[in-house]
Amino acid sequence: MVPYPVQLIPVIFNIQIQSSTFVYSQNSQRAIQCTNAEGVQISRNYFNTASSIAPVLLCNTKNISASNNNFISNQSALSQFYTYDNSTPCLTSLTSLINLLPSAFNETFLPPIIATGSGIQINVVRTSTTTTSTTSSTSQTSITTMASDLYSYCEQYSHDEPSPSSQDPTAALFSELIHESVHDEFKQELKTNMVLYIVAGATHSKHTGKNLATKLRIHLCNYARDIKGFQYAFIQTMSPATRHIYVKKMNGKEMKIVDLATWQWKKKDDGSSYSFKNYHNEPAVNILIDFNERK
Repeated sequence: MVPYPVQLIPVIFNIQIQSSTFVYSQNSQRAIQCTNAEGVQISRNYFNTASSIAPVLLCNTKNISASNNNFISNQSALSQFYTYDNSTPCLTSLTSLINLLPSAFNETFLPPIIATGSGIQINVVRTSTTTTSTTSSTSQTSITTMASDLYSYCEQYSHDEPSPSSQDPTAALFSELIHESVHDEFKQELKTNMVLYIVAGATHSKHTGKNLATKLRIHLCNYARDIKGFQYAFIQTMSPATRHIYVKKMNGKEMKIVDLATWQWKKKDDGSSYSFKNYHNEPAVNILIDFNERK
């Protein structure tokens, strides 16, 4: 996250770095560089390094926190997992609200993403879903996607309990949409291994336009249905391309469409607000795919 040119104030907001794999050598740069960011969450990532330097570099960044990461190093144990960027115009005084404790980097789990001889293996942390995507013949990752069990997610992140979403309108929006989908739109009791929650996906710029994103998502859904016994897939998106894939190519149904400009954030402690009143782009959409309709 490095804007150009570097600013004195945050210009990037509400960043979540989750379920990623960082493997770097003695001579590599730090895994995460946060510049001009505000509201950064680093969680459930796997770090493997031969370096003794802190994995996070900060420049003019506010409100950054971490939780449940796995950090492995063959060097001496780190006592601090971040350091300040001293290059101009970065100033230590402009970075604040840092919550990157050593306890946030002491979990133990498999890498969420592993490069193999045949492609990329994706291990979904703390869920029962694992899938494999294929790439080109080189070691470069061309496309990836991440998913989890919606039941497990809802058990871990209850909409009714205090969470970072109480201070983050974007997280609150999607948490509310999940809650409405589970309790209002989904007409049966949610159970484990029933609904696959497709969290995110990405395609390398060199491989766009090849229909890879659609093929991988179809492969993921077929795997979840045939091997793991899932019956549905649930997706939240504000991307028109992602919406097109799941609705037009995979027969998904749009269960909820929210215009962000009119969405009312019902905060727990200080009334309500319209946090996105000046937003005039794509809506937030809940999409449900019935696997039985895809057989």
